[in-house]
Amino acid sequence: MDEVLGLPAHPLLVHLPVVLVPLGAATALAALLFRRYRTTLLVVAAGLALVGGVTAYLAAGAGEPLEDRLERTGALSDAEEERLDDHESAGDRAKWASMAFGVVAIAAAGTAVVGSRRGSRRDARRPSGVVTGLAVASLLVGAVATTAVALAGHSGARAVWEDDAGTGPADGTDGRDSEPEDDRKGGSDDSDSNSDSNSGSGGG
Repeated sequence: MDEVLGLPAHPLLVHLPVVLVPLGAATALAALLFRRYRTTLLVVAAGLALVGGVTAYLAAGAGEPLEDRLERTGALSDAEEERLDDHESAGDRAKWASMAFGVVAIAAAGTAVVGSRRGSRRDARRPSGVVTGLAVASLLVGAVATTAVALAGHSGARAVWEDDAGTGPADGTDGRDSEPEDDRKGGSDDSDSNSDSNSGSGGG
């Protein structure tokens, strides 16, 4: 999926994992803090992580043809191509980390649901430790995925907004008004006139 309604799909899709992956990690943390609602929170975290992982995969896939299209135009400078390559690498890391988060979160939620449905306390005790371990693993992987998504977003912002010099507007100016050429020329002419006058006076 390269386009959505005639627009590049990549900048539209990237906003979903940017929001959903951190929310999933935060929900996994809440599941560890609130034992009473652990199963419900783990299911919610699994849903957020699953959608976040899928959209991260789709966003990375949509970014590759967009990058190829930009490179074929020949309008990119070497610095811009380097920033695009950095963003592509960061996007791949975010994609795999988000997908891993989805897998671990689903495993934690599934184990919690199975454990909650067991009838006797004796049967419920054993999976409880497994659920806690998977919940911790889900939180850790979610934290890694959140970091990867944030770094990918940062590199993408640099690729879009940063100029070749690394700072300032894209036109390379520093934002200060330059002196008009006519004023500089007029000032130079006045200086020449004053110099000629002084020379004439000295000769007299």
